[in-house]
Amino acid sequence: MMLHQKKCLACEGETAPLDDREVKGHLKSLEDWDHDPKKHYIFKTFRFKDHETLMSFINAVSWISHQENHHPLISFSFRECTISYQTHSLKALSENDFICAAKVDYLLK
Repeated sequence: MMLHQKKCLACEGETAPLDDREVKGHLKSLEDWDHDPKKHYIFKTFRFKDHETLMSFINAVSWISHQENHHPLISFSFRECTISYQTHSLKALSENDFICAAKVDYLLK
């Protein structure tokens, strides 16, 4: 099953963060996402033709976040935004981060 087809699972106390090998493997299935190994998050910057398109995209990302109960950090300016994912309860990366990133990428297909 493709990442964008999966559903996020609640992270419980027994949920282990992804190791470096798993992170690198999941990154290969995403389009142009980067990884900050020191801060344990993934991120991508998106650029749009105008502010209205940017805001529509952010609203769609918000809808995904609500559906998956997994929320990114979003920073934006006039025509650009950066989306960052980290599983805060783990202070690391889980498969949920990659599922949501894949769903965000899928919005633009």
